[in-house]
Amino acid sequence: MKMSDPELSEVLRRYAPGDLAGLPKYARLRETLLRAIDDGYWKPLDRLPKEMALAENSPYSLGTVQKALRDLVQSGVVVRRQGHGTFVAQREGVMAGPRHLLFEDDAGEPLALFPRLVAQERDDGATVDWRRHLGESVREVVRLDRIFSVAHQFECCSRFYIDAMRYPVFASAQMQGFQTMNFKDILRREYNVVIERSSRTVRVTTLPQDVGAMLSAEPGITGAIIDFVTFAGDGQAVYYQQAFVPPNPYALRVESR
Repeated sequence: MKMSDPELSEVLRRYAPGDLAGLPKYARLRETLLRAIDDGYWKPLDRLPKEMALAENSPYSLGTVQKALRDLVQSGVVVRRQGHGTFVAQREGVMAGPRHLLFEDDAGEPLALFPRLVAQERDDGATVDWRRHLGESVREVVRLDRIFSVAHQFECCSRFYIDAMRYPVFASAQMQGFQTMNFKDILRREYNVVIERSSRTVRVTTLPQDVGAMLSAEPGITGAIIDFVTFAGDGQAVYYQQAFVPPNPYALRVESR
């Protein structure tokens, strides 16, 4: 949503809470933006003003603005798209047909997953070597980060890497509307690609610091990291995915497809 400076200043003034004087500055701005979103001023899929515009039209520094937005990303209220901006997230919905991560209660009943897309950005492979899984010929990859609320009992997350040139829908704004879908269903619907098999490795180790922060977990927490590489019928690797699961009391069934 493109706004003039006077209009943005008025919106920030109108939605600023008057009873949070004891909160840090970033929390005051976070609550201001959240109130505007909850009131419907910014609706799902709307783009928020740029960070610099928020800083210039409020009493907050750029660093404070960035911290407030990071907090909203982690809580699933907004999502960042690298090079495009920050957008209001879709409201919570149940994931349709989860296959990689199937949590079960004591009776063996599956638990509902409530996913939210918290990041969608290009990835150069500097941190995670996706080329080892997807192949050296892949030049441009998009990474999608999702946090899953498991029956509202605990949260886990995943990082999904896919060729952005071969499967451009995953790098598009459409993913905001697809965030509750199983990504395999998107591949089948958009590209007629059917996943025939996957390889999986599981290790129990300290979760990466940024993942722990995304899950609001204690620093240094130990959890399970599950790596998936999926393949189409022709043997071509389609995507690479990492799942990060903190300690929890539920059984996890990992399917091969």
